[in-house]
Amino acid sequence: MQFATSPVKPEFWNRLIEHIHYVRGDFQDPNSYAELSRLWIRSRLIMNPGQPLLLFGSGAKILWSHCRPISAAGLAREEDGFWRRVIIEKPFGHDLASAKALNAEIKQYG
Repeated sequence: MQFATSPVKPEFWNRLIEHIHYVRGDFQDPNSYAELSRLWIRSRLIMNPGQPLLLFGSGAKILWSHCRPISAAGLAREEDGFWRRVIIEKPFGHDLASAKALNAEIKQYG
């Protein structure tokens, strides 16, 4: 809230942080994706299904090749009319052509 560009109501902030979770894992370990999936299932049982936003702290060079386990764990599957999003940090390719190629590769696992 300290760096917000406009005032943030404490009740809004408190509700938001209740729904932010951090899971530490290894991109090459299927158990990491399974843990994310378990967290998602557990949160769906506690609150409304919502629309999860997954932020992986790794650039596209590492993450794009691990889209299959993200998909296999059901983390990219949209269901019941709710979207899911995976954020991949920059750099995302080294030029427009490589960014388009990465995007095409990743989209096949959605």
